[in-house]
Amino acid sequence: MKMLHGFLCLTTLMAGLVVGKWFSGEAVARAEAERAWKQQDVEGCFKALARVARSSPTHAFELLLTLEDESPEKALLLRLTKEFPEAGTDLMTVFLQHPEHYRDYSTGYSVFSSCARAAPERAWQVMQAYAMYFNPAFLPAIARGMAQRDPLAALPYAQKIHNPMQSESFVHEVIQEWSERDGQGLLNWLRAQPDARTLARHVGWFQLKINDPALLTDIAALLPEGVPMPFSHWTSRAEAEGAWMQHTDWLLALPAGETRERLCTVAALGLVNLDPEAALKFLPEIKDAAVHRRVTSTVSAYRAAVAPQEGLAFANALTEPEERRLAKNSVFFTWAENDPPSAAHHALESGDPDARIMLSSATSHWARSDPENVCRFALENEPPSDSKRARKSTMLYSAVSAWAGVEPVAAARWVKTLPEGEPKDAAVAAVASALAYRLPEEGLLWAQDIKDAQRRRQTLSLCFQSWLRKDADKPKQWLQQASLDKESRESLETSLKYSAEARQSGQSNGGENYLSDGIMIFR
Repeated sequence: MKMLHGFLCLTTLMAGLVVGKWFSGEAVARAEAERAWKQQDVEGCFKALARVARSSPTHAFELLLTLEDESPEKALLLRLTKEFPEAGTDLMTVFLQHPEHYRDYSTGYSVFSSCARAAPERAWQVMQAYAMYFNPAFLPAIARGMAQRDPLAALPYAQKIHNPMQSESFVHEVIQEWSERDGQGLLNWLRAQPDARTLARHVGWFQLKINDPALLTDIAALLPEGVPMPFSHWTSRAEAEGAWMQHTDWLLALPAGETRERLCTVAALGLVNLDPEAALKFLPEIKDAAVHRRVTSTVSAYRAAVAPQEGLAFANALTEPEERRLAKNSVFFTWAENDPPSAAHHALESGDPDARIMLSSATSHWARSDPENVCRFALENEPPSDSKRARKSTMLYSAVSAWAGVEPVAAARWVKTLPEGEPKDAAVAAVASALAYRLPEEGLLWAQDIKDAQRRRQTLSLCFQSWLRKDADKPKQWLQQASLDKESRESLETSLKYSAEARQSGQSNGGENYLSDGIMIFR
């Protein structure tokens, strides 16, 4: 008897030690998660939360939803739901205890999709019970979660939705999710549906994966006419991995004819932003001019990103004039963004009139990294304006504006060294415009030095109006004492009058900044 009593005591002690160790381990993991969060160690926090979730998903979700910073919290929540797909009901239980999160769409979406994946009816009942918060906002999340579990079981829920548009949207989300997960199963099901063509409009055609080339015939038969353009869904590289459109050998092996032409055209559109060189393989099959141009323009830009001259050679080899022009423009803008100095020099030195289109873009990108040199380049290479009315020295003005926006002292010092003339007027106007929103009085002093009357009046007006939005009295005092020509004074007095009337009527915008040449240069 004593032996039995001793054995029971030992068993109880061992069980207590195991349970104590279990609780102790969870407590340590919780402490580690909180410490990692405070140290902004998101990965460390996730690992600790995952350890908590292995013993108690509820505790892990509770801890996560009480953390302060919401941005990484949402990413961690998504990772936890993927790591523990069967814990959706635990997450829902915790979520309902935190009404402060009810209006947070991204958090709610993760909760409802996770719960619908684990327990579809539970997610549906919660949405109905808390309809004022969750219905219809989280119908898409429920549709996606149910479809991940069983798309055929999810579809009947659409019949429970009274609003026709919401019901159709539910079907759309289910079939979109099905498209990404089981393309062959979806095609087999669609074939047997009497309204297959209607349902086919909900398919995510550019995520559809198949492993049998015979199914291309089904795709051709069901593919809606409206699929090629425009896209209703942007396809990422991960989503498209293994999709039917990537099987170029299967598609090009189809018999010549309408089916092959149509499938190759749609496949090219699906691939053009993911793998332009693969899309290019379909070019001989594409009869649609817009699709043809889109493919060649994208390939030109893609090659120009690696070697601008290669992209340009490809574009120049195109025989159709409009297609060639569009492809060259793609090269020029890609070149201007990736290597602004080289692009600017090519635009001026190549003798290609089409290349001048990238001068403005190139100098704008160049000014971000080397403003002084781009200003010198603009000063020495400013192209002539196309008309007498066009503003002169636009390239120099743009370059100096960008420089003065980040280094006003250095830019002003350089501008002061310029000889008198139209280029200096443009550079002075650029400095004044850059100062207008921070130091408008200083900007007015610069503007007064502009020799060209029209440019001087425009720049004075910009600086003066900017000042008026900040201060009602000082601009008026300045205007009374300033030495100005008659037209400039009358223009500024008119601005002063309108500003006073606006303030009296309560329509003044106070310190609001309006878009202009100057506003874009401040960070």
